[in-house]
Amino acid sequence: MPLTNPSPDPMSVVALFWRDEALSFLEELGGASGMQSRFRAKIYSKLVDKAPFDHLCNRVRRCLRDRRDW
Repeated sequence: MPLTNPSPDPMSVVALFWRDEALSFLEELGGASGMQSRFRAKIYSKLVDKAPFDHLCNRVRRCLRDRRDW
């Protein structure tokens, strides 16, 4: 029987994004300025700071479901 993780790690969740997906989401949140040339870890960190955890989870689920080229 599946159980809910009692203490999910936001960085582990955003790490499921591909770089371009994370950057696109950050752009929608208005936080992508100056981030295009940053490493993925910096982009992920900014996403964790900018978006509520449930919003991050929902977006990651949608991105994983919608991927066609993996």
